Amino acid sequence: MKTWKLHGALVLAFSIALVLALYPTFLSMVNIWMRSETFTHAFLIAPISLWLVWEKREAMLTYVPSYSVLGLIALFGSGFLWLLGMAVDAAVVQQFAAVLMLISVIWSILGNQLAWFLAFPLCFLLFMVPMGEDLVPPMMDFTANFTVDMVRLSGIPVYREGLFFMLPTGNWSVVEACSGIRYLIASITLGCLYAYVTYTKLWKRAIFIALSIIVPIIANGLRAYMIVMLGHLSDMTVATGVDHLVYGWLFFGVVIFILIRLGAIFKDPEVDNLALRAAPIVNGESDTLAVNRTPLTHVIFIGCLIVGLSIWPLARQQMNNQAYPEMVDALELPDFEGKASVAPLWSWQPVAREADQVVGFIEDGPQQSAIYIDFYPVPGYAEMINSLNTMIDPDSDEWHIVSVGTEHLAALDISVTSFRIKSSKQELLVWSWYQVAGAHNSANKYIVKLLEGGHRLLGDRQDSARITYAMSVDPASQAPELQKSQLQTLIQETFPQVQASLDNVAQRVYEDL
Repeated sequence: MKTWKLHGALVLAFSIALVLALYPTFLSMVNIWMRSETFTHAFLIAPISLWLVWEKREAMLTYVPSYSVLGLIALFGSGFLWLLGMAVDAAVVQQFAAVLMLISVIWSILGNQLAWFLAFPLCFLLFMVPMGEDLVPPMMDFTANFTVDMVRLSGIPVYREGLFFMLPTGNWSVVEACSGIRYLIASITLGCLYAYVTYTKLWKRAIFIALSIIVPIIANGLRAYMIVMLGHLSDMTVATGVDHLVYGWLFFGVVIFILIRLGAIFKDPEVDNLALRAAPIVNGESDTLAVNRTPLTHVIFIGCLIVGLSIWPLARQQMNNQAYPEMVDALELPDFEGKASVAPLWSWQPVAREADQVVGFIEDGPQQSAIYIDFYPVPGYAEMINSLNTMIDPDSDEWHIVSVGTEHLAALDISVTSFRIKSSKQELLVWSWYQVAGAHNSANKYIVKLLEGGHRLLGDRQDSARITYAMSVDPASQAPELQKSQLQTLIQETFPQVQASLDNVAQRVYEDL
């Protein structure tokens, strides 16, 4: 019992110390829980995890806690991941790593066998992390595809452009709230918990968790189809306002209720699950570090834990205290041999918050083009890749994205993101990619984030830019391949001058480094 009191006190003390050391990260999670309905359930995760541990309390006493070197390694690894998240300004990475650090602390202090015994309650804490936003675009695409296909199967004509589609009775669009991400995250969380407390067989748990992922995705498609049909059959008087969301949540509640009732049919017989899984350890030994051999064991391991908790906030402080160069004159684009036009050719432009944005419009005969450079010369002041810097202003109804894909840009030998953006009067072909430190070009935001983080950790040149080319197109008279060829030619002719302008301003920014 003395051993349990010591290790229990250490778990409590170091868990509190970790939360205090990474207070801004944990606070950012709570702020998201408070403002986003998608993650409100996260307030219940820690209490549920504690309840699951409490339910195992008698079986836990059959184990003798011990220090774990593997847990300590996991602590240092998750700490480095947290620091990398800070370097790339990725909040979700920081939050995920912070929770991993908390799990690693408990693992380090209690030992491998106890950590394995408490694996689910500990891993359940990961549901505190507000993640899953990257699933929104593919889920919106699936919902639009499912809804349009079902409407057509119902014999109703429908015309679709991207996430927008038109029926004879009215227009519809799939927005972020229609993606079903709220239903999916809530269903996965509930499904994992229900599978753990209901089943003892691993294959039953796996099947139920898989169903908790698949069912809400399909159900969200059915929900969207039902809402569209209600609107269509009622001549757009039903399911087009607040009742739209009400019907959605009611339908989701019914689906989850049916899923749980079906899952209960296959419930395993009542057994003392904890007692069966709790095998006493002979002579107080475990497969981890020797238990309570000498006071030196405690001193060394506690010292390692202190280092594992403190080194990363200190490294962050050092990184934030780097002497960054002073800002210089704003970036300017060249004139492109007198072809640049001052007057905007259209009202659209990519959203770039807190960037040094420059725009060059080119009007060469009937062909109209534009170059947008969103320049971020110094890290820490603004973040290039985030949910706010988008191709379309969410507050504007004039423009919408018709399609998104990838194309190969021969001038740089990279793949770029290709958009078709349309208004009631114009259609644009848009190619966009990112550049880090004047040398690394990529359209993959994850690779770009890693490059940004690597340069920041090394204290190297850290400027970055989002480069976007747009060209007006006429689908009626121009073949898609011709449009792409014309945009390729424009980039090949103008990008060397754009690159020279970027390098020139970056050299002035970092000339003293």
